[in-house]
Amino acid sequence: MTETDRTNLRDKVWTAYSTAAEKPQEEHAFPVGRAFAESLGYPADLLDQLPAVASDAFAGVSNVSTFAEIPSGATILDLGCGAGLDALIAGRRVGPAGKVIAVDFSTAMLTRARQAAAESGLRNLDARLKGHVGIVHPTNPSGRWLVFLM
Repeated sequence: MTETDRTNLRDKVWTAYSTAAEKPQEEHAFPVGRAFAESLGYPADLLDQLPAVASDAFAGVSNVSTFAEIPSGATILDLGCGAGLDALIAGRRVGPAGKVIAVDFSTAMLTRARQAAAESGLRNLDARLKGHVGIVHPTNPSGRWLVFLM
């Protein structure tokens, strides 16, 4: 794949994803919304407690934030946070001593995440716009993963 092909593909994904944030009620090439979140196992009673702006444009792939071991006071990095549903759940779980850094490449999705955080009163969510996210497993003895944001 050429660099031009990669750029074109990224631009098409960005457009589709941003459109889902701006017009979640319309039909998309992928599932979007609260019903989709519930189909992945997000409990309805939990979604009822969170601002609809986060679940209306949900386009995620799992409900890991509902069952992962997230200790109070932790710092969580949510890559591809979308409208912020998982970031909100994680923010509640880490409590006021913790922090969630929510990263996405779509301004439209981040606008929803920020609005959801404000509506819910969460003060420990830091939503950031980044054009590219990469994850690399280095071949060093530490075995640590490297996450870079550009």
